[in-house]
Amino acid sequence: MTTGSFTIPLMKKVGYKPIFAGAVEATSSTGGQIMPPVMGAAAFIMAEFLGVPYIKIATAAIVPALVYYFAVGTMVHLEALKNNLVGLPRHMLPNLWAILKDRGIIIAPLVAIVYLLISGKSPFLSAFWGIILSVSIGQVHRRTLPFLVTILLSVPCILADMNPLAEFSHEFTMWVVFFIAGFGYSLFRTDRLTWLLAVLISGLLAGMLVLGFEPFDAAFWTNTAVVAVGIFYKESKMRIPDIMSALEWGTRNALSIGAACACVGFIVGATTLTGLGLKFAATVINLANGAGAAVLSIDIFNLLTLNGVTLFFTLLFTMFACFILGMGIPTTAQYILAAMIAAPALLQWGIHPLVSHFFVFYYAILADVTPPVALAAYAASGISGADPFRTGLRAFTLSSGGFIVPFVFVTAPIVLGYPSILDPNIPMDWVWFCQVLFTLISGAIALGATVIGYLADRSTIPERTLTALSAVFLVTPETFTDIAGLALLVLVYVVQKLRKRRRRARNPETPAETAA
Repeated sequence: MTTGSFTIPLMKKVGYKPIFAGAVEATSSTGGQIMPPVMGAAAFIMAEFLGVPYIKIATAAIVPALVYYFAVGTMVHLEALKNNLVGLPRHMLPNLWAILKDRGIIIAPLVAIVYLLISGKSPFLSAFWGIILSVSIGQVHRRTLPFLVTILLSVPCILADMNPLAEFSHEFTMWVVFFIAGFGYSLFRTDRLTWLLAVLISGLLAGMLVLGFEPFDAAFWTNTAVVAVGIFYKESKMRIPDIMSALEWGTRNALSIGAACACVGFIVGATTLTGLGLKFAATVINLANGAGAAVLSIDIFNLLTLNGVTLFFTLLFTMFACFILGMGIPTTAQYILAAMIAAPALLQWGIHPLVSHFFVFYYAILADVTPPVALAAYAASGISGADPFRTGLRAFTLSSGGFIVPFVFVTAPIVLGYPSILDPNIPMDWVWFCQVLFTLISGAIALGATVIGYLADRSTIPERTLTALSAVFLVTPETFTDIAGLALLVLVYVVQKLRKRRRRARNPETPAETAA
């Protein structure tokens, strides 16, 4: 709802259909919860469940998240080629450097959150400083430019828990030089009263540091003082009504999530005490064994193995369980449910907890774009004006890359960096990693061509079938299937390219084709 208010109208203006525009926004926004460095709240809970630092969870999630967005981006690009859509003219594009110069400071809280998480600080502390910096930076504008100097002087205390004035050192010298240079530069660029207030607040920071206060405490009271003064300027972005509105909005969201997690707590308790999770796992495995035996009974060429087929059906049934458990509740609660009930089925196969939890984590998140509920798609359709159910179906197909990648976790855990991510003493097999990554990217292209029906030209039904088969081969991490899948994808591309070239040779090139 936040980003869709401007991305969906822009996509419609360029020429995308309302259903497709809403589906792209729902798919992209949902993927934000699996994209490092700041993932959804469920990722922090996963770190607690596994006893693994969050930074390792985020590192493991990088490649799968990039593949997910590459798949979505490929589909959006192919849809544009298929319908001869063109982007905005260059003169309508914003100037990046001008925007960064004018508004770049607003990304500082995000940078602080990422740095604190990477440096090993707790998610709670990282979020706390992100909020404090967001509100204090909201007080900075042309009239209050010296406040920015004060905030930046407190940054070493926040990021490094360091007292730069504790002793004479390089840090002490740099801090003093920045103090003099910053206030010297801003002296004639604002009114004297504001400049004097900023100097006094910075003096408060220096005094607390010299007297031996904890750096975090000194930084907190300094930024609080900036907020207390800044709210009286009408140009400030965070005045008292804005702060109260933010507190109200945060409380409302916390209540809904807290209520859902409280209900999940009852389910988790009952599951743990009654052993329902293990019983569910046993049921899933029994169903998978039955399905595997049925498939093997019709495998006249003996191409499949019982363990391989049974594992596939175990993963498939676990995926369906995650979707059912996750319908209509917040993604954090979805993950907790799936981790307690569905993940044990994978653990019984000897799959490492990191891999099994990532598997259910992905499907708990993607339940938001899975019909018939598809909450994210319903929200996007409210902006695009399209049919909610059809938007959900389209979002489901666009996010299909995310549904496939978790299966690769299990068959090729190296996508997550496992086991090197957990034990640095185990060397990373970079050759195998690069092969899996290359074929995953190629598979994303094949999947996009299948979903959109376009690669180098509009696909016929046989060509679409071949690209679908190529996608299946490419996401199966074996050398033979990788070569076969890549050959099929290249074959379809060459056939379509030649067909398009012959058509252009027979008919004059139209303006639309030129634009494409």
